[in-house]
Amino acid sequence: ISLSKVFETFYQLLKEDGDLITLIKPQFEVGKEEVGKRGVVKGFKLHVKAVNKVIADAREHHFNICDFTHSPIKGPKGNIEYLAHFRKDLKNGKFIYIEEAVKKSHLELL
Repeated sequence: ISLSKVFETFYQLLKEDGDLITLIKPQFEVGKEEVGKRGVVKGFKLHVKAVNKVIADAREHHFNICDFTHSPIKGPKGNIEYLAHFRKDLKNGKFIYIEEAVKKSHLELL
C-alpha cells in the first residue's frame, strides 16, 4: 500500500511533534506501468520520483522529513527500499539530498 494513503491516519494517531519511521517501497509509489517484472522498480530516476512523491505527500499532511537513508537489505524480490524519519511538525524541517541518497543506494546495492 502506498504511504500516501496512510499519512492522514498517522496524522490523527500521532501527538504534536510525534515521530514516524517509514519504509518507502518504490513499487507501491510509482505507477503500475513503471513496475518491471516480478514487481521490481529499476532505475535511479524512478526511485527519486517515488521518494519525492512520498515526501511531498507527507508534507501535505503536516509531516516534515528529519532523516532519510536506504535500507541495507533489499526487499524479497530485489527492490531497493528506503527508510524515512518524519515528524508531525512543519516548522523544523531538514533539507535532504534525495538524489545523492538514492545514488548511494544504487552504488551499494546494485
